Amino acid sequence: MNAQHCAQRPGRTAIALLGVERFDQRHETRPRHDRLHLGQKHRFPGLLAGFGQETSFGQTQLLHRFHRFRGRYDNGAIFSNHAAWRLLMQNFLKRSTIVLLSIMVSACSLPEWLFNSKKQIIEKTLGQAPFSCSRGFGKIINRNVIQKNNHGIIYRVSINSCGSIVHAYQAIPQNSDNNTPVVIALHQTTNVGKDEVMGLGGDVNMAYGKKFFESGFIVISPDVFVAGENYNTVSGWDTSSFYQNFPNWSAMGKMLHDHLSTTRFARKEYPHSCIAVVGHSLGGHNALFLAAFEENIDVVVSSAGFESIATDTEAMRWSRDSWFVYMPLLRPYAAMGAPRQVPWDFDDLLKIIFPRPVMIIQGMNDDSWKNPESVESMVHTANVIYKKNGLPEINTIFHYYGHSFGLNLQQKSVDFVTENCRKKNALVKKPLGNPWKSWAMRIPKEIRPIFRLN
Repeated sequence: MNAQHCAQRPGRTAIALLGVERFDQRHETRPRHDRLHLGQKHRFPGLLAGFGQETSFGQTQLLHRFHRFRGRYDNGAIFSNHAAWRLLMQNFLKRSTIVLLSIMVSACSLPEWLFNSKKQIIEKTLGQAPFSCSRGFGKIINRNVIQKNNHGIIYRVSINSCGSIVHAYQAIPQNSDNNTPVVIALHQTTNVGKDEVMGLGGDVNMAYGKKFFESGFIVISPDVFVAGENYNTVSGWDTSSFYQNFPNWSAMGKMLHDHLSTTRFARKEYPHSCIAVVGHSLGGHNALFLAAFEENIDVVVSSAGFESIATDTEAMRWSRDSWFVYMPLLRPYAAMGAPRQVPWDFDDLLKIIFPRPVMIIQGMNDDSWKNPESVESMVHTANVIYKKNGLPEINTIFHYYGHSFGLNLQQKSVDFVTENCRKKNALVKKPLGNPWKSWAMRIPKEIRPIFRLN
């Protein structure tokens, strides 16, 4: 008996508020165990407080410095029985396994992780971009005035992208400021490229960039790498020379990187502005790709840009073996009969774009995209996520004007972008959920104190 406790009766003492208790030693004695600590259950209650429920927690157990163990003195403040240490470690490993499994199960259910996985799959089908795409893109090289009119000034700018130059128009309206919204206007399959979008050539009914410019938006309209200033009258839209130089890349990947460079340039020029992307046909699906891979895009308008690849009767358009070849790596899938198994489809792009506002414009009698029902189905699939998170659904307009983007449809897109850019400063993008919270709530309550969880 240690002298300091010789007068302490079993049970709680007069200083019970301190939680100090002397244990009744009359009912239990064991080898290698100081009889004073018979109620300690072979554990040290101060170690790993999260496992306090395994001890007589809530009571301060008096310890002495030394315990006799195997013919020598060891530190009794650690453990007086190595079997207790082994048991506690087994318990700890068991609980740790539960925690890790909880993390894995929760992680697999996080939609943003799933979307990132799809994004990586899509990126793989775009091929491997050259090293030059990883540095210096989006820098302006040259700028000069093309036209001045009552609405403002149109500049011609040259932007660095993947070791090459992207030629674009930058239209700045009068009375614009640092908060004036910006529209990236992407052209359709036309030899004149950006000229058509800005009303400087081509089909005057396709001058939707000019429409936005006259409505007070800053408009930046780039050429794709085979159109506009890049157009070759001999080869036209043939991409064979491109694939000779970049056999592991894709034309779709090249267009995407050029548009990313254009958007980075826009963000540097206008760091506080809302940025929307608007495109028709070729520009329609390029707009979806750009928004999926560029978080700086706040609003999306895609006109006559796609249908489901899985059911497309002309799916080889995405991976032809001649002329303009979008994505060669999709060829094994596109060559299958419809309905076909594809690694991704356009509903996946819409899900990646979530939670940003999107407008889809599609003709019911479009000669290029002959399955508008598949567009409606994919939009419905993506809308499930928007509804679940309490956000406005994708704005869809079906019309009977064929493969067109008429003035009335352009005005609706102007109204849509105007409304959502006005909300931009007040709108906080709703997160997909806190990954920490989602799995933490599955941890057993008794070990949550280890992670400082309530």
